Amino acid sequence: MKMDVQTPVKDLRPGSKNLNMVLITLDIGKPSTTKDGHEIRTIRVADKTGCINLSIWDKPGTLLESGDIIRLNKAYASLFKNSLTLYIGKGGEIHKVGDFCLVFSETPNMSEESFPPPLSGGGGQSSSSGGSGAPKRPFKPSSNK
Repeated sequence: MKMDVQTPVKDLRPGSKNLNMVLITLDIGKPSTTKDGHEIRTIRVADKTGCINLSIWDKPGTLLESGDIIRLNKAYASLFKNSLTLYIGKGGEIHKVGDFCLVFSETPNMSEESFPPPLSGGGGQSSSSGGSGAPKRPFKPSSNK
C-alpha cells in the first residue's frame, strides 16, 4: 500500500484540501455549542514547520489531550473569522498515533497569517488561474538618482 504524502503546516492555504498530516496537539480550547447542539473545540496543533488551529466537532474533540500525536486524513483548510483553520473533511479521519514525541514549531502560526480575501461577484475563483485575482503589474524600480 502506498503511503500518503504528508502536507506541512507551513504550506497550508485557504482552499487546501484532501490533506494528510501528522500533528501534535498543543492546547485544547473550551468547547462551544452550536444552535443545533453540536460541541466544537478549537485545538492548536503543530508539526515541525508551524502551528494552526484545528476545529473538531462533537465526540472526537472530547477524546484528545495535549501532547497527543494525531494523523489526519482528508482534512482541509479554510478561513473562519479571517483565521486559517484546519477541518476534517467528509469521509476524513483522525487517529491518535502516539504521544509527546514529535518535533514541532509554534511559528509560524498559520492561523495568525494574513491571506487575501476571497474574490466575490465575478463568478467565483478559477482553479486554473492560480493567482489572487489581482491585476499583474511588472515591478519597476524607481530611478531617482
